[in-house]
Order: sequence, then C-alpha cells, then structure tokens
Amino acid sequence: MASPQEQSQVVVWFIEFKSATQTQRKFRTTYNRSPSSKPIIYKWQVYCDRFVSGIVNRHITRVWGLENPHAVLEQARDSPKVNVWCGLLHDRIIEPFFLSEVTVRSVNYLDILEIFAFPQIKDLQLEIIFQQDGAHWSSEARKVLDDKFPRRWIGRGGPIPWLPRSPDITHLDFFLWGYVENIVYQSPIRDTDEPKSRITAAIQTVDCAMLHRTWLEIS
Repeated sequence: MASPQEQSQVVVWFIEFKSATQTQRKFRTTYNRSPSSKPIIYKWQVYCDRFVSGIVNRHITRVWGLENPHAVLEQARDSPKVNVWCGLLHDRIIEPFFLSEVTVRSVNYLDILEIFAFPQIKDLQLEIIFQQDGAHWSSEARKVLDDKFPRRWIGRGGPIPWLPRSPDITHLDFFLWGYVENIVYQSPIRDTDEPKSRITAAIQTVDCAMLHRTWLEIS
C-alpha cells in the first residue's frame, strides 16, 4: 500500500509522463517494489472545474472541444449567465452544481466543495489526489484542501503545483466540457433555466465506458 507521500509522487510522475505505464516503471525503480495498478493510479485523482454557459468567460474557463460551425448564440453584452461546477473521477462524475447570476468567489466556491462535493467523495477521500485549476487559491481554500487532502491535492499554491497550460492532462478540459458544449449548443438557448437542464442531461449520457476511454488517452 503506497503512503500518501508516495501517492502524491505517483500523481506528479503521471502528470509529467502522461503515461500510467511509465509512471509504474518510475515507481519500481525509485522504491524498488511493485507499483500500484493503473486503475488504482487513476483512482488517486479527482478533477474539478467549472463551465460557464451562455457566454464563456475565457479568463475563468477554457473549453477545449470542437466548435459547432452552425451554432447560433444571440447574446447581448452582460447577458444572464449560469456558472456550473462539476467533478470528474475515474469511474463517475460528481453531478453539476449551478450558480445563476453569481460570481464564483472563494466563499461560495468553498460552499460548493464542503456542502456539495466533499460528501460525494467521502468514501474515497483517503485514496484520491484532488486536482483543481489555478482559479481558486485563497488562503481559506488552500487551508480546507490541506485539511481534507494533506499533501494530496494539485493546484495553485498547493503541495503539488498546478501545471499551467496543461489541458491534455485535465479530463474536464480535453473531454467533458467540449462534449457537453457540443450537445448544449445544438440549438439556441432561450433563458438561464434551459442550459441547466441541457447540461444535466448531457452529463448523464456519460457512462463508465466513456470515462474509461478518456483515461486511456493519457495512459
């Protein structure tokens, strides 16, 4: 059984090599014993991020996916927006949490984590590495993550630094948000309630087989 420090190191190697096989080899040569299996390595990570429907705020979220050349988005400046937070594990998705007409700041971000997200991963808390992007790195957020995932979280100002410009190792970037966006924007959106139902429905179409293929992209 790998220690928390070894698990953290495995995740760092996994990010560096983008390959579970190379990570296993590195573990074997470093610690002179058999590494954990690929599914276990995948399980040690959980990704979280958020997507802004309607107009995408490029300073907050990057959506890496195929653009629909026929999409019609009639949006005025400062039109209503919906923020949605979502988490992704090796075998499941933490279903979306929506914030309408509210700027996501440290206080409500912590509410999302503590009230909504953490209870859903309580059974895996000691086995995963938590990863978030660089958007939320207030001292309060870092303290909560340090308490919940001591030396086992990746992010700006965290024990394992966030690697900027790394969408290829962030499944929410290179898979989920693009997939959801392509479904949500197939037809014009009429109000702020409609994207919530569309996003939820799109996420519910993601099954374990799709998640498995996504993980294989970096294995």
